[in-house]
Amino acid sequence: VKENQEKDKFGSKPDKNEKRVEAGKSLKQLQWVEQEKLSKTQKEWPKMQTQSRAIQTLKE
Repeated sequence: VKENQEKDKFGSKPDKNEKRVEAGKSLKQLQWVEQEKLSKTQKEWPKMQTQSRAIQTLKE
């Protein structure tokens, strides 16, 4: 029984580290997604501006 407990102790340490690494990865992915959203909005913004101008001229 003692041998199994020792193995469990050693086995649990890398698991905690892996979780930390995964958390770091997900944080980087979130930051990347935010940057993607910003760049998409910046690309789409001129299109939205021209559409709103066209709608305003149609209303007048």
